[in-house]
Amino acid sequence: KAPLYTKIEVPKGQRIFMTLQDGTEAWLSPRSVIKIPNEFSKDERSVELDGEGFFSVTKDSKRPFIVKTQRYDIKVLGTRFNVFAYSESERLETNLVKGSVQVTNNSKPEENIILKPNEMVSLSNGNLIKTAASFNNEEYLKSGIFYFSNKKFSEILDYLTLWYNVKFDVKSSARIDQYVSGKFRQSDEIERILKPSGFCLIIVPSSVHYGAASDGYRYFADGLSALAKWADMKVQHVSVGGVPEADRITDWVSEWNDACLAAQKNPAVDVAAEPFGRELRVPVQSVDAYNRLRDKVKSACGKFARHKPIVLFGAGWIGDMVLEILGSDNVSFFVDNSSIKAGTERKGKKVISLQDYVRESGQYNCLITASESASLSIMRNLQKENIECQTLYGG
Repeated sequence: KAPLYTKIEVPKGQRIFMTLQDGTEAWLSPRSVIKIPNEFSKDERSVELDGEGFFSVTKDSKRPFIVKTQRYDIKVLGTRFNVFAYSESERLETNLVKGSVQVTNNSKPEENIILKPNEMVSLSNGNLIKTAASFNNEEYLKSGIFYFSNKKFSEILDYLTLWYNVKFDVKSSARIDQYVSGKFRQSDEIERILKPSGFCLIIVPSSVHYGAASDGYRYFADGLSALAKWADMKVQHVSVGGVPEADRITDWVSEWNDACLAAQKNPAVDVAAEPFGRELRVPVQSVDAYNRLRDKVKSACGKFARHKPIVLFGAGWIGDMVLEILGSDNVSFFVDNSSIKAGTERKGKKVISLQDYVRESGQYNCLITASESASLSIMRNLQKENIECQTLYGG
């Protein structure tokens, strides 16, 4: 008696998640077709796939799980892997995330390759080719978002052709060999995916590496913002970018990093929340560095002779981090030498000038929150005014 099968076709622009009878989970990409037996045999669990699918296979040592495609088969016991095998595409790839798989060339049954995690097999000129490849798209595939990093634009067009059943007329002058990165929802219409967002990103290199004016965030970030407004663009984000050394506390002060602007041409979208993450640059990839800063704050505050309300001298990124460590209720206000910052608010705290602070300094303990070199200069100026202060760097 011939086995009965269920055939599932995924519509263009959509994805399907399913749990098979053995508990195996599968996420299928747009325009994929899968053929599943109504009941797996006693010897194996096999499905037929034309398209792309991510599989999380339930382990069964007695019955291997087999994904059969037009040109090769993938055999596993229990693992997580991705298969890209549209019959109408020349690209054939299998990426292994966990476990191990055996890939067999259908045209050369004697040719098979065993994959280990972070390896990929592809088909080139009829032969199986194994390469190292870290597959970091699992969560995106499961959520229906296509993520690509440093891929040729021509490859992205191939994906869109398969998923949305469209054809692209590529002009000879088009530079589709350029490498691009980005993401989009596979459920979006093709018109929305290809429509330009109108976003403009500008980064000005930091002073440390390129010899620009030392206070880059003040001049360049504000200057970029003014330029964008002059060009009738909506400023979505302006701050200091760059990638500081995670294990050096002083590298997290703003003037040591790049100025960054994100603007969008009008009519722009309304962004309800900060679209580019927190501007408070806590080194989340180095917990030890953040803990060291916390210890420095505790040590400096412990040196004050008397218990008084605390003010922070330095309305910058280090000040923001110290404010978070101490807690907003335990900080009265900021003091800063910048005439641009004086008279404004930062993180809900007013910023006053040194001249204004001198008149009422006796009521507060002053903690200097600036880079090491700047802190020494500030300390000297405060000592000239007989103002008690502490820094994060001793002294």
